[in-house]
Amino acid sequence: MTLPRSGWAFWIAGLARQASRPMLIIVGTAERAQWMAQDLALWLGPERIHRLPEPPALPYERAPWPPEVRAERLAALAALAGLNGDPAPVVVASTRALLLRTLPPRLFHRLRRILRTGQELPMDGFIRYLLEAGYEPVTTVTHPGQFARRGGILDLFPSTGSEPVRIEWEADRLASMRAFDPTSQRTLRPVEQVRILPAREPLPAYGPAVAERLAAWQPMVEAPAEAETLERERGALARGAPFPLLEFYLPYFYADATTPLAYLPEDAWIILLDEAEIQAAWEELMEEGRELRARA
Repeated sequence: MTLPRSGWAFWIAGLARQASRPMLIIVGTAERAQWMAQDLALWLGPERIHRLPEPPALPYERAPWPPEVRAERLAALAALAGLNGDPAPVVVASTRALLLRTLPPRLFHRLRRILRTGQELPMDGFIRYLLEAGYEPVTTVTHPGQFARRGGILDLFPSTGSEPVRIEWEADRLASMRAFDPTSQRTLRPVEQVRILPAREPLPAYGPAVAERLAAWQPMVEAPAEAETLERERGALARGAPFPLLEFYLPYFYADATTPLAYLPEDAWIILLDEAEIQAAWEELMEEGRELRARA
């Protein structure tokens, strides 16, 4: 008997409750992934459900990834890697979301940190870590993945957090941590623990190697405006500095770049919903990629 689509979420929720193991649900399109994640959240609770989104940019299209897409992808990768404290997360992903190359799991694990009030942690060393993990230094934090220093105080917006945290140092000790509203700058409440994950999938610290490869290729660009833009971005890569189109260069960042499937633990279940739709989405994406590549 074929299960109707209206019953898919109920069936998967039942499996998730009984199996109590990580699950990756693969669907054909981003719209289907969003609907499935919403339906599963009704049955299992939103804290257990994660959606691995696909960026709005088309293949070969030079368009920035919105901060919320970057944050949601990092949260889903953390869930698959078992870094959320939940041994049985359920991650929903579209075909295209799984095809994108990403940060190798070894780096994701190495750059994970947990801060606790009272912890001994030199501020200068912590800022060096934030830069390596892809966090952007700014004057005022407004989005995930940013930090701002003012003397012995550091405002930090964790990449997967819902609000920034103001951290105050006394010598080399974390004296206090407080969540605050980035709009009004008002303190919301004390915080005893903060989890920090990489800020982006392409880490700017690995940009210089990418810049060397781009210089070696010496691409032929006829339009002066495009050549100027590419040279400016190559300069940012060479400096290891973040910029809006950094994700465009993600496939060139790591020698061992992989897909999100590499984050799956050995006991995870993979469920393909509507294989025909997944196959059609794959073929459409490949054809679209070939057309855009030829046009570019």
